[in-house]
Amino acid sequence: MLVATAGHVDHGKTSLVKRLTGTDTDRLAEEKARGLTIELGYAFAHGGTNGSIGFIDVPGHHRFINTMISGINGIDLGMLVVAADDGPMPQTTEHIQLLQLLGIERFLGVITKCDRVDPRRLAEVAQLTSDLLPPGAPVCAVSNRSGEGLDTLRSMLATAALSCPQRATQGLFRLYVDRVFTKKGAGMVVTGTCLAGSVAVGDELRLHVTGTGNTRVHSVRVRDIHAQGQPATQGLAGQRCALNIAGRVSLEQVHRGDFLCAHSTAAPSRRMDTRCWPAAGSPPSLKHLGRVKLYIGTRRIPARTYLLDRETGGPGGQRIQLILDGEVLAFAGDRFILRDDQETTTLGGGVVIDPEAPQWGKLRTSRLRQLDAIEQQTPEAALRALLSQTGEVSSLRRCMRIWNLAPAEMDQMRDQFGFRGRDTKQVHKACLTGDAVTNRAP
Repeated sequence: MLVATAGHVDHGKTSLVKRLTGTDTDRLAEEKARGLTIELGYAFAHGGTNGSIGFIDVPGHHRFINTMISGINGIDLGMLVVAADDGPMPQTTEHIQLLQLLGIERFLGVITKCDRVDPRRLAEVAQLTSDLLPPGAPVCAVSNRSGEGLDTLRSMLATAALSCPQRATQGLFRLYVDRVFTKKGAGMVVTGTCLAGSVAVGDELRLHVTGTGNTRVHSVRVRDIHAQGQPATQGLAGQRCALNIAGRVSLEQVHRGDFLCAHSTAAPSRRMDTRCWPAAGSPPSLKHLGRVKLYIGTRRIPARTYLLDRETGGPGGQRIQLILDGEVLAFAGDRFILRDDQETTTLGGGVVIDPEAPQWGKLRTSRLRQLDAIEQQTPEAALRALLSQTGEVSSLRRCMRIWNLAPAEMDQMRDQFGFRGRDTKQVHKACLTGDAVTNRAP
């Protein structure tokens, strides 16, 4: 299970993680001198029947909100930390909102500094914190100084780990880089959260380096793996992974936001069709061709919003094509955040529908029907809708690209639909002749 802290600056997030894991995640001299978290910190609590619990300690100060967003990608549980003396503060609300926009559904509230207030104040802050969280989310009070309540918190985390849904390991391995460094005697190490599939020692991967222009792709080999803070022979979806990689790429070329994957043909794009929802409590503010900042994975990039649905949202959200100033490698179902161009306000969040959206014909009826089909819950349902509802020709290779399908998954889906032929050809709901794939299903 991966847990991300959330909350206002100086509410005790880093001290709490240290109490739970024994690791001080403030590793920079500036962090120690100023007494606040600037960079992402990582720590692990090992042992027990629940395996390891990974903690991602994010900055609480509003000046480092960009770093905070890059740290909450792919987590299982949001741990909202609120100081008993201050109570919920502006960053408390913003952090919980960001987690929810990224699709996080499981939360735990922790009231720190409980030894500094009287019982009445503690009960008041506990209620205010509970009101910020989804119904039923547990809340406990602790003191990082005395240790009061920490055993209760550990028990709550253990219970959450037991009920944490197992990440599916289907799909090809992919990981957004959030740290890169060199290790003496080993070479380059990149870290991040494994978003899909699995990776093993000896695997050949593709490192997409963004740089200042177009993406450059480097072939790299995995020499060593640490998963959840421990040496391992493989890393799985949902785990924090540190990969020692070798290839013809230098440390200076790799940065946070770069992308590591096993997909051999996936290419980045500058246009994505998405479904967006506005941030809670804010008026609709996504304007046609308006400038925004897109946060996806550990990447931040300027973009413009082309409104595909002119009606502004509601519970079902609004379809928007994001026109990016640079290239991004994404897949259907990826979550993201949109902030204003000055990066002072969170405008909303959303999910990628088509990561390789067209420049022309984006508002044609046939294209909008195609988006309706692609947006189905599973690749199988989406392909069925493409074949039976839209009457469109669909490339199996494109399906593999959109949903990051492994070859075995693609073969299974081809068998399920009764396709025969080469997957580089195209599929239509009617039987096609010649070398094309034939759909034998009724």
